[in-house]
Amino acid sequence: MQQSHVRRLAATFLLSASVIAGGVGLSSAQQTPATDTLQASIFATSCADLSGEAVETLRNLTLDHADAEFRGLPSAMVVLDSDSEVEISLVTMLDSPHSIVIGDPNSPVACGDIGGHVPGDDDDDSDIEVGLWPWNDSGYFGIAHIEGENDLDDDDDDSNTEIDIEVAVPNQ
Repeated sequence: MQQSHVRRLAATFLLSASVIAGGVGLSSAQQTPATDTLQASIFATSCADLSGEAVETLRNLTLDHADAEFRGLPSAMVVLDSDSEVEISLVTMLDSPHSIVIGDPNSPVACGDIGGHVPGDDDDDSDIEVGLWPWNDSGYFGIAHIEGENDLDDDDDDSNTEIDIEVAVPNQ
């Protein structure tokens, strides 16, 4: 009876020690993002039919504060962002298939089809949010905020559109 008590005590000690050691490892390990810069492009296709060349190249997604010290939980994902202005109207992007591609267009890490509920107010400017989902189980995901002219009666397809993107990057 005493031998089983000693075994349980030893097993409890080993389990506690491994949990403590694992916790120390987690708190002192600093995760790094898989990348700190990503390409972003607009294609005149859906994500499911991604082909051809980009119709617009957006500013690269980068860390907002690349020189800042990483603090907090090591499991926290960093977010890359990009703000771009493109010479393609929101109307054009909504009236025919368009998508936002994140990463190398030949092997993207995330993609999102442009579309969504457009506010029906009297203002000619509208904005939509587009979800960006992981491509090939990359772990990258995000959102794009697109704001531009949405006047269907306007024949000016050259109006500029603002595209702000945020993408969460998995840790290595």
